[in-house]
Amino acid sequence: MFEIFNSLDLKIQGVIIGAVLAGIFGMVYKLIDIFMNTIKIKSEYTRELYNHRLDSYIKIFGITEKITRFKKGQEKIKEVRGEIREWKKSGGLLLLGEDAWHGFYKLEEALESLRNYGDGDKYSQFQINKIWKARNDFRESIKMKDLGLYYVAEKSI
Repeated sequence: MFEIFNSLDLKIQGVIIGAVLAGIFGMVYKLIDIFMNTIKIKSEYTRELYNHRLDSYIKIFGITEKITRFKKGQEKIKEVRGEIREWKKSGGLLLLGEDAWHGFYKLEEALESLRNYGDGDKYSQFQINKIWKARNDFRESIKMKDLGLYYVAEKSI
């Protein structure tokens, strides 16, 4: 094969070498372009997911803010149960990261404990404390893992 190439005129050899190099550089350029577009698409997807999470988390933070750790807040806790169900039905749960997802189910389980261990239709102080801890753990998991936010002041609450 190289014998045929060597027998060609120098001008033709130059053209062939130029065409081969142009083809190689063109392929390398296209591969880099594909790689860069993939990164751009992933970045846009991540930004869009983050924006949807932010909207959803603002809602759930507003809902969970109503939970108190005092017995006088029992009616609010019952109201929050319903609002959390509505948030869950609206798709908010689908946007949670893994840690926040587990935290959500611990909070939901604590809120549902009224059915199993309640004093009639009232939460015991033990249940309220469990709900309060689950609420704080859930909110912290959202801030730490999903949104990357953390307030030291809230850690002490």
